[in-house]
Amino acid sequence: HFVDCTDEYAITVAQKREDMIGRYIFDVFPDHFENSAAVIAAMKSALGGDPAVLRDQYYPVDTDHSGAPNEIWWDIYTTPIPRDGTASGYITVRAEDATERHVARRKSDTISTELQHRLKNAISLIGVIAKQTFATVDPRGEHTSKFQARLKALSDANAILSDGRRRTVELDTLVQRGLDPYAPQAKFEMSIAGPAVWLDDDTAQSISMAIHELATNAAKYGALGKDGCELNVSWTLDGAGAC
Repeated sequence: HFVDCTDEYAITVAQKREDMIGRYIFDVFPDHFENSAAVIAAMKSALGGDPAVLRDQYYPVDTDHSGAPNEIWWDIYTTPIPRDGTASGYITVRAEDATERHVARRKSDTISTELQHRLKNAISLIGVIAKQTFATVDPRGEHTSKFQARLKALSDANAILSDGRRRTVELDTLVQRGLDPYAPQAKFEMSIAGPAVWLDDDTAQSISMAIHELATNAAKYGALGKDGCELNVSWTLDGAGAC
């Protein structure tokens, strides 16, 4: 329940301070928080002595008193108030308007999704053009298939990066995705191990192509093309954190 609040907070959430003191938070804000369970969990965490942060919590407020609530997203910070070094049973709750950041990220996500869709279409079109162009010089399609496989590896790397609008991808995920095409016919033991390494988009695309080339060669001449073999992929970090 509310023990106290600032006048600014009361004005921001369109409430009267005297109407809030002593009342339970969800009596003051009934059915407003879409993720009330997360809010409760954050408060319990703070009451136990561990601060918590909730990002982008939707809570509409009629800030201009027009009768129609404005869409606002908040970052909520719950912090314990210690007493003699232990939890006192009291916490502070601070809310910051994160709407501008949320809306900007949502627009960025929309643009990223559209760009990824166009990129996939462009890569598909390049594959078709290559097939038609190489038809006379590569009647068996061997070189064309290699070229299209490389295009697909590049497309897959971009797809991983665009999943969730990430700007980095974990090396483990990139290796696993590069070897997935061989899993259905796999007759060998395979292990992937190494510390967490995050790659930016340029590095991820380069490594994705390298993994594709190595996997293709392994399928023809190495473990991926033979029964009973083992394929171990691993990496380490040096003292400077380089892979």
